[in-house]
Amino acid sequence: MSTHSKTPTSWLLRAGLGLTLTAALVPACGEITETPDVADRTRELIGGFAANDPTLDAIGSLVVQTPFGNFQFCGATVIAPESVLTAKHCAQLIPLIYSLGDRLVFSLGPNVLAPRRTVEVVGFEMAPGDMGGFVGVGRDAAVLHLDSPITDVQPVDIAPLNDGHVGLPFAAIGYGIRDNTEANGERRLGKQTLRSRHGRILETMFGTFENFLDWFLTGKAPALAARPGPGQPPSPEDMARQLYDETVLLEDYEIVTGGAPGDAQPCFGDSGSSLIRRRGGRFVSYGVVSGGLGSVDSICDLGAVYAAFGPDVFDFIQTAKAWIDPCGDLDSQGVCAGNIALRCTNLVEGRRRVVEFDCGALGMTCEMSGAQVSCDGIIIDGPPRPMPPPGPKADVKELEKQVFSSGLRRH
Repeated sequence: MSTHSKTPTSWLLRAGLGLTLTAALVPACGEITETPDVADRTRELIGGFAANDPTLDAIGSLVVQTPFGNFQFCGATVIAPESVLTAKHCAQLIPLIYSLGDRLVFSLGPNVLAPRRTVEVVGFEMAPGDMGGFVGVGRDAAVLHLDSPITDVQPVDIAPLNDGHVGLPFAAIGYGIRDNTEANGERRLGKQTLRSRHGRILETMFGTFENFLDWFLTGKAPALAARPGPGQPPSPEDMARQLYDETVLLEDYEIVTGGAPGDAQPCFGDSGSSLIRRRGGRFVSYGVVSGGLGSVDSICDLGAVYAAFGPDVFDFIQTAKAWIDPCGDLDSQGVCAGNIALRCTNLVEGRRRVVEFDCGALGMTCEMSGAQVSCDGIIIDGPPRPMPPPGPKADVKELEKQVFSSGLRRH
């Protein structure tokens, strides 16, 4: 695995998603690069505690399976037998994962290297609202759908927040970085205090502009290019002031947590992991990790931003978790039903659905060949033609000439 620079900058620069000025403050999922390094940051909660109790198994991990090994990607939470909750910026990278020929699974159990069970992700839906937000993707929530139901854990409920929750302790649970050595791979939990539901994010994290400016000017912030325009480029102080004033929470859809005495710290790999409380004998999720910052002391520090479940996102999740697999037991390899080819679409083909084709309409037969059902065989009208008697063994060069002269292209 590649190492992460200990220079305390932002949590992560996301591949495939453009960065804005405020996206110097970025999400905590694993970076997608190329197949050998699909998610090179398998991390845990900093300052947390072991979370091995099986009652917590509804809080699991998203793992990318590649020919080169398995990599923890983001966190996720079971909210229905066939649906898990995560962050939108995690879901946005699923098509890339599958275009590389890899698979994404939901992993149950406290250790991603020894999962109790894995279930493949076969579909996903992203919350409405794609503009703004701390990590630049708008309302940072998504629901992923699974190939088979999980019936041996109790799903987690979801609930919105209100101002009465500010100052209360919640539990952060995730598989992300747990210290500056980047030790990783186990489920951890820790306290997260809800600090703010409104206003300027950096004011909540740093307290004052002077504290933020010190962080910004002493090499703790990412380098930011000056915005093009007439006249002189803005000074570092002007850029810091703009960040400080304009980096605000999406009302009802983002919160700042952590940084209070005794709090743990979400980090790389914790994106999509839930902010939990227990209510009426059940676990309830009030948000999912979206992003955060680092400091000179810790690779991730100063608290975190969670995506919360405002009215539109709450309704979206309630609808999405009622999903029923339209393909049933049919997979993307497909089957032949007589002469009709049937298969389920895969994750890079958009909405999950059953597609079919009558091979006989083109005078062909349905066959299972290779990795997917196809129309390969030619239907012969009338009785089968007799096989020709065997002849002398053909010369390879003569076969080459026959193929070429027939106008067929060899592959």
